[in-house]
Amino acid sequence: MKETLKYIKVLSLGYGGFATMTLSTDFAKSLQQVQERLGLLDSLNYDALLDEAINGNGKEYLQKYQSTDDTIEYSLHFLRDRKDFLEMLQPDYLIEIDNSHKPPKPIWQRNPKRMFRWAFDAIDIYKADDVWTEEQWRECKWTLSEIEKGLGDRLRQFATAYDYSLDGDDPNQQATTEPQQITQEFETDEAKELFRKALVKRLIVIDGNKYKWADSASLYGYFVDKTSDNLNLRHSNNRIPWKLYGTIITNHSKMLATAKQAVNDYKNKQLPPPEGDDIVNDICK
Repeated sequence: MKETLKYIKVLSLGYGGFATMTLSTDFAKSLQQVQERLGLLDSLNYDALLDEAINGNGKEYLQKYQSTDDTIEYSLHFLRDRKDFLEMLQPDYLIEIDNSHKPPKPIWQRNPKRMFRWAFDAIDIYKADDVWTEEQWRECKWTLSEIEKGLGDRLRQFATAYDYSLDGDDPNQQATTEPQQITQEFETDEAKELFRKALVKRLIVIDGNKYKWADSASLYGYFVDKTSDNLNLRHSNNRIPWKLYGTIITNHSKMLATAKQAVNDYKNKQLPPPEGDDIVNDICK
């Protein structure tokens, strides 16, 4: 569970606002600290995390881990407070452009819960006081914004891997390991293994009681074509069972026209298959 523990460590630090990070008028030292925190987020491997979560006893291990201590790390406060945590990572919102000013002035609504407000305010002061140049300010601001985005993305990844709802009222609410409403054609061991591989490869994510396609609509067409053949789900006339896949993929109808066109392109027009076809081929092995 190496990657799971790594996620827990980094997200726990992030939940605390990376408390050891300080910014000063020294641009080089300030930027180094900010870049180091972003580097921690970039070092996390979602594929490895998901593989740990859905293989073996990942969820049982996580429950056991949480019961070993009552400190902030073991209590997984970042997961317990995940809705509030995500709110604290939201940027300010652009409301409108005031054209009465020359040049026009953007009007922002500040996020009152923003975790790194202190950091953005600090570098704004350094820029206003001409301590930092415009370029230095922009670089640090961009890196801080990437930390916010990275923390949000990594929190969502951890919650998804371990089946925690991001919008449930119960802070301990967990979904099932697999979607609950699965059509019987997908209940075979072969189908479950194929979809497990698709989860690991991030082609799909769990979306309530179904799956949601997470790649291009064209690749979805290739996925349905190849996996339906691999799982022997074709009708007697060998037609692709699009409707069947719509019972398990929530955003199926939005992609259907593009998906069908993609299949027609590489089957009947000798065009190359969509990008990512090698991933689908791999999970069908």
